[in-house]
Amino acid sequence: MQTRKLHQIFAYLALIFICWPCFRPLEASLSFGDVFLVLAAAMNLQHFGKLKPFHVLLLSSVPTIILTQVFDPDGSPEAVIQAAYIFGFVLPFGWIAFVGIPVHRVVTVLLMSEGVSSLIALGQTFGFLEAFGRARVWGTLDAYRAAGFNTSCSGLCMNLTSMFCLLLYVREQRMRVVMLSLLLIGLVATMAKSTIFAIPAILFYLYWEPNRWKVIARFGGLATVLALVVVFSPTLQLKIENVIASVTRRADGLDFSMYERLSTVRYALEFVPECYIVGLGYEGTAMTLTQHLGNTVHVFHIGIVLIGGLVGAVLHYAGYGLMLRDATKLKHYPLVVLVFSHWLSVCTMPVLMLSNQYIPLIMCGVILFAVSEQAEFDEMKAQFEAKRRQAAAARQPRKAVVPATLPTPAQAMS
Repeated sequence: MQTRKLHQIFAYLALIFICWPCFRPLEASLSFGDVFLVLAAAMNLQHFGKLKPFHVLLLSSVPTIILTQVFDPDGSPEAVIQAAYIFGFVLPFGWIAFVGIPVHRVVTVLLMSEGVSSLIALGQTFGFLEAFGRARVWGTLDAYRAAGFNTSCSGLCMNLTSMFCLLLYVREQRMRVVMLSLLLIGLVATMAKSTIFAIPAILFYLYWEPNRWKVIARFGGLATVLALVVVFSPTLQLKIENVIASVTRRADGLDFSMYERLSTVRYALEFVPECYIVGLGYEGTAMTLTQHLGNTVHVFHIGIVLIGGLVGAVLHYAGYGLMLRDATKLKHYPLVVLVFSHWLSVCTMPVLMLSNQYIPLIMCGVILFAVSEQAEFDEMKAQFEAKRRQAAAARQPRKAVVPATLPTPAQAMS
């Protein structure tokens, strides 16, 4: 019993601190959340052999990704260890840390930690709070692009974009309303242009919400209360005006931002023919692409090819394809939208050797394993019940069958 409680503590701490990557002792990918993730997974060693086909494909891409880091002339031992940990443990085995905990609890703790980070981001946007740990907050006019407990505003936006689909796994309606509000607050606080990628997940959640109109009504009530608070607070009015001015200024610079990113993408695509088997490596990609406009490629999908090679990238995304197939087969469509939202959110992000970039994929592994285990249990239970009914029917005594007697001639004539 004590072992089970200790495992749950490690798992909950992993969920919390993976969402808060600013609290890490080193610049490397290892954070406190990773420490608890490894400890929780180590206490579930009996599940390491229960990999699904998509986990096997994700694992098969690891050799080429690691070889790329080894052959990278600009690489380092830290890059090899980071790649081995992220692609060799977090993606194929990270879900094992949460086996044995109900899915709704895992999702609730995850969303609560993201909600706390969103509240911190709101305070940072208005200038009430400073950056924590290794987080970076950018100033725009008199407002700030907040990171919360993430490493950057873009990282926080990336994490929040796909979280709306997981609201459907929260049991209590009031909790869903609160978490929806916190996630939206966090998105606004980042002032990131990529918040537009959260629209599909938000619309999907609102469409499938069992109590859609009640949730919208309660959310409208909370928005009304906040609006009244702002009306009677000149300080908040000034802060909000600064935020609106900052957002407007960022929107005015959209053309240059798009030109810069697309130019870097075109430059990065020129190196793809050199990366069919072995890529440029994590540090080699950064060294090569920053010579163009000073930025690495802010498209995760191209970055995977450059960092791990085309073969590794194909195997990597083939694993995602099997994951989507399993989710569709089990009719867990929120997971399908979760993965697609994640793909959209990383379209403006480079490949990070941080486990928080892969939280949606870990959650897919957790939920698909729990659902498949429950389906297998239900099937075995149905088979057992069928056999029990057959055995009970076989034990019942058969009724004697009285043979029909033919009528006598006298009876037939009467």
